[in-house]
Amino acid sequence: MGMIPGPTPRERAQLARFTELAILLEKAVEPIVFRVTETDEERRATFRLRYDVSVESGWVDPARFPTGEERDEYDDDAIHVAGWDGDEIVATGRIVLPRPGRLLPTEAQFDVRAEPAGAVVDVGRSIVVAGHRDPSHRTMFALMGRLWREIDQLGYHLACGCTVERIHQIYRTAGFDATIIGEARSYWGAERLPFQINLARSADEVISRIGG
Repeated sequence: MGMIPGPTPRERAQLARFTELAILLEKAVEPIVFRVTETDEERRATFRLRYDVSVESGWVDPARFPTGEERDEYDDDAIHVAGWDGDEIVATGRIVLPRPGRLLPTEAQFDVRAEPAGAVVDVGRSIVVAGHRDPSHRTMFALMGRLWREIDQLGYHLACGCTVERIHQIYRTAGFDATIIGEARSYWGAERLPFQINLARSADEVISRIGG
């Protein structure tokens, strides 16, 4: 396999500006604080939140998760980001890194391939509790910003995932280069679309549209 090209110097500069925006988005929702989980108990809190929201939304059968934690085979080595309002977890999302011989979650569920192979991470299980949702999607964008900061620090700028049509349109309206890469399928309790985002290519538009 040949070397996978990284961002150009101009794209790297735009990614740096996007990082600045992401930090501002996080500050805008204080006292909520976003961080990567560090302990087993923090990770279990993300699984419990996923379970609660999934059951409440009718996405999953609670009988499938008798421990009260929604988790799958990707969670053990995923990077989990959580948003905390004091001691209460109010948002979460995860990053699954590419690994030789293993499909990413979106690839496996939608029978698609994120390209170039080995250069794309999977972002998923993104949740904001009902009490922190609003028409401007401030907490959701803050969560996305923190996930993108982590992805950038890991040296990636491409990601795939899946979402419902309504959320995909929010991504597009916000300026994200969220390209559909396959047909919609029923997954995690809803009809969802697989997509891929180029963060470097999105930076200009996102900064222009939601940077204030």
